[in-house]
Amino acid sequence: MSRPTAHTITAADNAQVDTSIKKFGTGAFLSDGVSDRLDVTADSDFVMGSGDFTLEAWVYPMNTGVGSGDAIIAKWSGGTGYSYGLTYGSGGNSPKANIRCLINDTGGIRGVNAGGNPLTPEAWNHVALVVESGTLSLYAQGNRLTTTSVTAFNDASSTKITIGSITNGGYSPKQSMDEVRIS
Repeated sequence: MSRPTAHTITAADNAQVDTSIKKFGTGAFLSDGVSDRLDVTADSDFVMGSGDFTLEAWVYPMNTGVGSGDAIIAKWSGGTGYSYGLTYGSGGNSPKANIRCLINDTGGIRGVNAGGNPLTPEAWNHVALVVESGTLSLYAQGNRLTTTSVTAFNDASSTKITIGSITNGGYSPKQSMDEVRIS
């Protein structure tokens, strides 16, 4: 059994700890929707390749209107540096309450949409992206919403992880998040 590895996490823009909206403990990450994020230093621990992994978080969306996706957790540097990301929203005029993910595996960059509007605005929602034995599954509230086959992820080891946005503040929604986990 391997031990967890410590990683440096840096708050960016106006990211803050909110003590009024929290799922566990004394506070949660709060984004006002303008480029706020937590940056996790790039590390080979986040190169998933063809292995099994899980991304999960408790999210408290404060705006699930229509439009493009809002980020929960992502590893993205643009173009071929994109690896994986868990978001809500399906683009265009679809409700942002849909769970979705973006992946870059040997099949190229593609989106996987769960649909069904499983997120409740202004409430805590548990979401997860699980890759196990070549199958990617999206979950909300403990329910598996959709699956797709995946192959080895095209990972860039020099790409950081961002929590609450994609890369440098894009797709940063107004939300709180708690217990974000990569395993």
